[in-house]
Amino acid sequence: MSATSEPAPDDPAGAYQKLLRERDELSRRLNDALGRLAGRDAGAYSLASPGSGPQHDQLVQVFRRLKMQEFRALSEGLYNLLQKKASGRAAPPADARPQFRHLLAEKILVEGSKWLGILLAVRRTAAAETDPAELQDKIYQSVRQELGRKEPPADVADRIRETVGKGVSLLWAMRAASPSACLLVSQRGSVFLPDEQEAVLGRPDQGTVYVRFTVFPGYLVTGSNRVLEKALVYTETERSGA
Repeated sequence: MSATSEPAPDDPAGAYQKLLRERDELSRRLNDALGRLAGRDAGAYSLASPGSGPQHDQLVQVFRRLKMQEFRALSEGLYNLLQKKASGRAAPPADARPQFRHLLAEKILVEGSKWLGILLAVRRTAAAETDPAELQDKIYQSVRQELGRKEPPADVADRIRETVGKGVSLLWAMRAASPSACLLVSQRGSVFLPDEQEAVLGRPDQGTVYVRFTVFPGYLVTGSNRVLEKALVYTETERSGA
C-alpha cells in the first residue's frame, strides 16, 4: 500500500499542492453531505467548482426546509411528549411552543456553530481530522439533557439525531461557502428590525417593538451582510431585561 509523502518544510510548492488536495477532498465530502441532506433533490446541491464552495441560493433552501419542516415537526413532537408527562399541571404559558423551538434552535444550530468553530480551530492547530460524529453527539447530549434525565423513546431519539445530523451538515456547508454564511441571532431586548427579522404570527411588528427571544435564526452572508432568510423572533411592546 503506497503512502503519500509529506512535503518538506522548505518545499512551498509541495505544501501548496497538499492544501489543494485537502480542499478538493473537503469539497467532495461537502457534496456528499449536501446530497444526503437534500434527499431526493440531491442533484441540485452541488459545488460549482472545487474552490467555489456551496452556493448560497441552494444552501438557503436547505436552511428553510430545516426551519419549516424538520425543526417544526421535532419541536412540536417533543412539546407534546413533555405535555403528556406534565398532564394535570397548570396550563403552559402562551409562549411555550415558540420557547421550545427556540431551545432546539439554540442547542442544535447556535451552540453547534460555536462548537464547530472550536473543532475546526483544533483541527488546524493539531493537524487532525474533524469528526462530524463527535460534534453531533455533543449536540444530541445537550438536547437530551434539556428533556430530563431519562433517555427519550427510541423513535424520538432517532428523530433528534437525524435533525442534529442535518443541522451539522448545513453549518459545515455554510462555513465552506465563499463567502461564508453565518447565523443571524437577535439579542434579547433589541429593537425589532423588519429588514432582518420577522415576528411570530400574532405578535406585534408595527411601531416600536422589541425582541424577547429568537425562535429560529436567520441566514446571513458574511462580507456583504446580505440577509437571505430573516430571523424568526418573538416580539413584545415593552423591552425585557437582558
